[in-house]
Amino acid sequence: MERNESIMPTMNEETPMHRVRWIQDLGKEILFLDLKQATTAESLVALDDFKQNLRDRPQRSVLLLSDVTGAGYDSSVSARWKSESIACAPLIRGSAIYGMSGMIRVSLRGFLEVQRLMGLNRLADIQKFCKTRPEALAWLHQR
Repeated sequence: MERNESIMPTMNEETPMHRVRWIQDLGKEILFLDLKQATTAESLVALDDFKQNLRDRPQRSVLLLSDVTGAGYDSSVSARWKSESIACAPLIRGSAIYGMSGMIRVSLRGFLEVQRLMGLNRLADIQKFCKTRPEALAWLHQR
């Protein structure tokens, strides 16, 4: 099977098309959230589009690949990411994130630990922090 990225349009015209799109990888449909080098404004709009792209999806059906390479830490983006993660968790079968800086990794790990302490372990079970895109895709294909 081939790896290819077929672009399906995003829901919000303010977001560059490359920020949120469905891709095909080895026969699997994966929602790609590309926050690479994104500004705060781009990230917030992309997160809105992310939510829109999940509309009408069955529970535990979505594989999510997120690239946060070069994205800086911003509290408003972090808060929105956390909020959307909780709200959308029932729809996600697996979420792999790669390209994290130390600060983003610490923030996300802290968030997952708080969720674990609150008894909301599902997020920790479906989310994987990866170093590279190939590692992230390999993990998603196991889901």
